[in-house]
Amino acid sequence: MNSKSGVYVPHEDKAQADKASDKPNFSGASPRFILQQEAGAQRAVAESEKWLIARKTNPRGDSRQALEKLGFTVKGEHDDLFYEVEPPAGWTKSTSGYWTTVCDETSVERFNQFFKGAFYDRDAFANIG
Repeated sequence: MNSKSGVYVPHEDKAQADKASDKPNFSGASPRFILQQEAGAQRAVAESEKWLIARKTNPRGDSRQALEKLGFTVKGEHDDLFYEVEPPAGWTKSTSGYWTTVCDETSVERFNQFFKGAFYDRDAFANIG
Protein backbone atom coordinates (compact mmCIF):
# COMPACT_ATOMS: atom_id res chain seq x y z
CA MET A 1 0.00 0.00 0.00
CA ASN A 2 1.14 3.53 -0.69
CA SER A 3 0.81 5.23 2.70
CA LYS A 4 -0.24 8.54 1.11
CA SER A 5 -2.97 7.22 -1.19
CA GLY A 6 -3.81 3.88 0.46
CA VAL A 7 -3.42 2.22 -2.92
CA TYR A 8 -0.88 -0.46 -3.73
CA VAL A 9 1.56 0.57 -6.44
CA PRO A 10 2.82 -2.58 -8.18
CA HIS A 11 6.33 -2.78 -9.53
CA GLU A 12 4.91 -3.36 -12.99
CA ASP A 13 5.45 -0.32 -15.19
CA LYS A 14 2.26 -0.15 -17.30
CA ALA A 15 4.03 1.56 -20.21
CA GLN A 16 6.81 -1.04 -20.10
CA ALA A 17 4.30 -3.89 -19.91
CA ASP A 18 2.34 -2.47 -22.86
CA LYS A 19 5.54 -2.43 -24.96
CA ALA A 20 6.69 -5.87 -23.78
CA SER A 21 6.62 -8.65 -26.29
CA ASP A 22 4.26 -11.60 -26.17
CA LYS A 23 6.93 -13.69 -27.92
CA PRO A 24 8.23 -16.43 -25.57
CA ASN A 25 11.86 -16.16 -24.47
CA PHE A 26 14.29 -18.93 -23.42
CA SER A 27 12.11 -19.78 -20.40
CA GLY A 28 9.05 -20.30 -22.55
CA ALA A 29 7.38 -17.23 -21.03
CA SER A 30 6.86 -13.90 -22.73
CA PRO A 31 8.33 -10.70 -21.26
CA ARG A 32 4.76 -9.39 -20.83
CA PHE A 33 3.78 -12.53 -18.87
CA ILE A 34 6.85 -12.21 -16.63
CA LEU A 35 6.06 -8.56 -15.79
CA GLN A 36 2.43 -9.42 -15.05
CA GLN A 37 3.32 -12.48 -12.95
CA GLU A 38 5.88 -10.55 -10.91
CA ALA A 39 3.48 -7.66 -10.25
CA GLY A 40 0.79 -10.15 -9.19
CA ALA A 41 3.12 -11.81 -6.65
CA GLN A 42 4.08 -8.39 -5.27
CA ARG A 43 0.41 -7.44 -4.96
CA ALA A 44 -0.47 -10.69 -3.17
CA VAL A 45 2.10 -10.05 -0.42
CA ALA A 46 1.50 -6.30 -0.13
CA GLU A 47 -2.29 -6.56 0.00
CA SER A 48 -2.42 -9.55 2.32
CA GLU A 49 -4.41 -9.08 5.53
CA LYS A 50 -1.52 -10.90 7.22
CA TRP A 51 1.75 -9.19 8.05
CA LEU A 52 4.41 -11.10 6.12
CA ILE A 53 8.02 -10.24 6.94
CA ALA A 54 11.02 -11.79 5.21
CA ARG A 55 12.65 -14.65 7.08
CA LYS A 56 16.10 -13.66 5.84
CA THR A 57 17.98 -10.54 6.78
CA ASN A 58 20.58 -8.86 4.65
CA PRO A 59 23.21 -10.34 4.74
CA ARG A 60 21.57 -13.77 4.89
CA GLY A 61 20.78 -14.15 8.58
CA ASP A 62 17.44 -15.07 10.15
CA SER A 63 15.09 -12.19 11.02
CA ARG A 64 13.18 -13.87 13.87
CA GLN A 65 15.30 -12.56 16.79
CA ALA A 66 15.49 -9.04 15.36
CA LEU A 67 11.72 -8.96 14.85
CA GLU A 68 11.04 -10.18 18.39
CA LYS A 69 13.48 -7.58 19.76
CA LEU A 70 11.40 -4.89 17.99
CA GLY A 71 8.23 -6.21 19.64
CA PHE A 72 6.82 -8.37 16.84
CA THR A 73 5.20 -11.69 17.66
CA VAL A 74 6.28 -14.33 15.17
CA LYS A 75 3.21 -16.51 14.57
CA GLY A 76 5.04 -18.99 12.37
CA GLU A 77 6.47 -19.67 8.96
CA HIS A 78 4.16 -18.52 6.16
CA ASP A 79 6.28 -20.15 3.44
CA ASP A 80 9.94 -20.51 2.50
CA LEU A 81 10.42 -16.71 2.33
CA PHE A 82 8.18 -15.16 5.00
CA TYR A 83 7.21 -15.28 8.64
CA GLU A 84 3.66 -14.37 9.52
CA VAL A 85 3.93 -11.82 12.33
CA GLU A 86 1.81 -9.67 14.58
CA PRO A 87 3.26 -6.13 14.64
CA PRO A 88 3.48 -3.95 17.73
CA ALA A 89 0.43 -1.71 18.21
CA GLY A 90 0.33 1.23 15.81
CA TRP A 91 3.02 0.01 13.41
CA THR A 92 2.36 0.45 9.69
CA LYS A 93 3.77 -0.77 6.40
CA SER A 94 3.74 0.64 2.89
CA THR A 95 4.86 -1.01 -0.32
CA SER A 96 6.16 0.45 -3.56
CA GLY A 97 7.72 -1.79 -6.16
CA TYR A 98 10.03 -4.38 -4.64
CA TRP A 99 10.30 -2.56 -1.30
CA THR A 100 8.12 -2.44 1.83
CA THR A 101 8.84 0.14 4.51
CA VAL A 102 7.84 -0.61 8.11
CA CYS A 103 7.27 2.34 10.48
CA ASP A 104 6.67 2.38 14.23
CA GLU A 105 3.74 3.99 16.02
CA THR A 106 5.39 7.43 15.72
CA SER A 107 5.81 7.01 11.93
CA VAL A 108 9.58 6.56 12.22
CA GLU A 109 10.96 4.11 9.65
CA ARG A 110 12.33 1.08 11.51
CA PHE A 111 13.28 -1.22 8.62
CA ASN A 112 12.51 -2.15 5.06
CA GLN A 113 12.23 -5.37 3.16
CA PHE A 114 12.77 -6.47 -0.42
CA PHE A 115 10.58 -8.99 -2.23
CA LYS A 116 10.81 -10.14 -5.81
CA GLY A 117 8.11 -12.63 -6.69
CA ALA A 118 9.19 -13.66 -10.19
CA PHE A 119 9.00 -17.41 -10.69
CA TYR A 120 12.57 -17.49 -12.01
CA ASP A 121 14.14 -15.30 -9.28
CA ARG A 122 11.97 -15.38 -6.14
CA ASP A 123 13.66 -13.79 -3.10
CA ALA A 124 12.92 -11.73 0.01
CA PHE A 125 15.07 -10.18 2.74
CA ALA A 126 14.69 -7.59 5.47
CA ASN A 127 17.15 -4.80 6.27
CA ILE A 128 16.73 -4.67 10.04
CA GLY A 129 19.30 -2.47 11.74
